[in-house]
Amino acid sequence: MRTALTLALLWSVVTGLSLWWNIDWQHSFAAGLANTSQPAAVLSEYINRHLSVLVLVHVAVWTLGMAGLVYGSHQATQRQGFQARAEKQNRLANHVFNNALEALVVTTGDGTIVRVNPAFSLLTGYEAEEVVGHKANVLRSFHHDDAFYADMWRSLLETGTWQGELKNRRKDGSIFIARESITALWEPGLGKPRYYVASFADITAQVESQQHIEHLAHYDPLTDLPNRVLFRDRLNHAVTHAGRERRRIAVLFLDLDGFKKVNDTIGHRAGDSLLVEVARRLRSCTRSSDTISRLGGDEFALVLERIDDAADVVVVADKLLAALAGSFLLEGREVFVGSSIGISMYPEDGDNAEMLLKHADTAMYQAKAEGKGRFKFYSADMTRRQEHRLELEGALRIAIENRSFEVHYQPKQRLKGGSIAGFEALVRWNHPTLGMISPVEFIPLAEELGLITHIDLLVLEQACAMGVRCQEQGHSVTMAVNLSSLDLKNPDLPTLIAGILDQTGLPPHLLVLEITESFAMEVGKGQTQILERLTQLGVSLAIDDFGTGYSSLSYLKELPVESVKIDRSFVRDIGTDSRDTMLVSTIVGLAHSLNLKVVAEGVEDHDQRALLDAHNCDEAQGYLVARPMPADQVFGFLQGMAASAIAE
Repeated sequence: MRTALTLALLWSVVTGLSLWWNIDWQHSFAAGLANTSQPAAVLSEYINRHLSVLVLVHVAVWTLGMAGLVYGSHQATQRQGFQARAEKQNRLANHVFNNALEALVVTTGDGTIVRVNPAFSLLTGYEAEEVVGHKANVLRSFHHDDAFYADMWRSLLETGTWQGELKNRRKDGSIFIARESITALWEPGLGKPRYYVASFADITAQVESQQHIEHLAHYDPLTDLPNRVLFRDRLNHAVTHAGRERRRIAVLFLDLDGFKKVNDTIGHRAGDSLLVEVARRLRSCTRSSDTISRLGGDEFALVLERIDDAADVVVVADKLLAALAGSFLLEGREVFVGSSIGISMYPEDGDNAEMLLKHADTAMYQAKAEGKGRFKFYSADMTRRQEHRLELEGALRIAIENRSFEVHYQPKQRLKGGSIAGFEALVRWNHPTLGMISPVEFIPLAEELGLITHIDLLVLEQACAMGVRCQEQGHSVTMAVNLSSLDLKNPDLPTLIAGILDQTGLPPHLLVLEITESFAMEVGKGQTQILERLTQLGVSLAIDDFGTGYSSLSYLKELPVESVKIDRSFVRDIGTDSRDTMLVSTIVGLAHSLNLKVVAEGVEDHDQRALLDAHNCDEAQGYLVARPMPADQVFGFLQGMAASAIAE
């Protein structure tokens, strides 16, 4: 601007001097004319006319010159502004490029690097001078095939951009995952990119974190086996694939037989170690193409693909059972658990994953019901049994809630004299639609579901009430009630029984609690506290089904029991099998030597009764005396027996 003003001033001076010179010349010229003999008027007109023209010409020239100078100075000022702004923008671009958090790299159209920023060097380990002039594939990790890069270049040439994830290699050889964007800069009229600008950031941590989250969502964190979600997905895929290829697959549902006992006795840490070792053994028994899953708890499932026939599955099932039948070393202790396996086959046992898994589960429960430590193939009648079991389970819960059970009473008769010593209370369940359901069917189910104590306490309450009513009628008889081993593991049992005795008013000495011989053998090993607490209430204890345990005799003297009941299996053939006769005689003699009373179960004829009496058995119970009867028949039976005794 200063230069323009200077030029304008100089132009004004030049044009002024020019005007002055011309005016001075005109005056000189006029003076010359005056020396001629021209009239003064002519001279004056001549001077004025030419002077006006001269002034106008000079003003015009001066004005045009000034306008040109002003325009020129304006253009120069604009050019300076443009240049200043361009320089400012370049500085800003360089600042942004050099300070960008993402790595930036500029290449020519043929992929030669021409510029990188500091973030590039920080991320890759390459300084600018090490890569400028080299091809951009200096970062190639060879984790992507040629087709991947072909798709990338196709996108760049067709759309001018590409975005995606790349695995790149640093200078030190380590691999990182980059989220990268590439933009093509086109040369006008050239028809192809002149430069490519790529920006990328290291997202390895984010990708690994996401992969970890996805792994947790699909794998069991303890055993690292596929979980139920991933198992179903793989099973669905296997079913689809098998249907396409017309092949067979097998689904195995495996459950450990002694896992709960390990958890309860050694601890959950030992249980976790057991599951990890089970997973390892399962892997060792199967192919890499087979799927092994931990569904939860101690349940595992396997999918065996490309099965020709059931014999192939049997081979695998046998290997699994053998592997898990071996000992496990847990917390310094050798433990045996074993397993049960249910097997379903595609397409015979189901055409979808849900049905196959359900049927394998059903077969597994059947394997457990048949003794555990074995495998069972699914069959249709298993489903019918399972459906019946589910129906029974629902009905059982409702019956407990509504107290729908009845108690029948079977008398025990003294062999000496024939009087009635007492009754055994037996639970009965008459369902409104299913009819009379055998205790053999619903008692084991109640024990499995943990509901048996509710039933036993209900029977105990009704039996005690019946004992009180018998007393009021003049019959002082005992009431015997069976207790489950689950009842006896409840530390609150003595308190509950004491409450029922107080509520009903039955004298404690008239209550007999019968425990199974298997539980008696278990508590006989120094765990008699619960039995001692019961006897402190004043009730008496009896061992039921005596003789079925191979080592129970050695524990008799350690238990606070007052009587034993000889199992019906020995009584049944007492008159025809000399070994049973000898066993009964031995049991009676041993029990009497320990001051224990002996009751024989299952007495059905007079010969059996006579032999038992001859061997000094104390009491008999069975159909010969009377069948179990409902409560409303008890008093009539007692009166009839009393009348018979009087008549005799």
